[in-house]
Amino acid sequence: MSTFWFEGERAVGEFDGLGKYAEHLRPGQTTEQAVIEEKLREDRIRTAGYGVARWGWRELSTPEEVVRRLRRAFG
Repeated sequence: MSTFWFEGERAVGEFDGLGKYAEHLRPGQTTEQAVIEEKLREDRIRTAGYGVARWGWRELSTPEEVVRRLRRAFG
């Protein structure tokens, strides 16, 4: 996962793939735990007043989609 901080826009952008749910799990961590931890982390970011934009490899083939998500996060 790569995280991008847009302080002036009070937003966070994240690029990631599905590997964090399989080959990049911590020892003993389940996919379910990884999903829950990710959700809770994103909730904390939003509660702090930041927008969140997420994208993966598929969205990179359509840069307009990444821009749309970022603009929505910039709110």
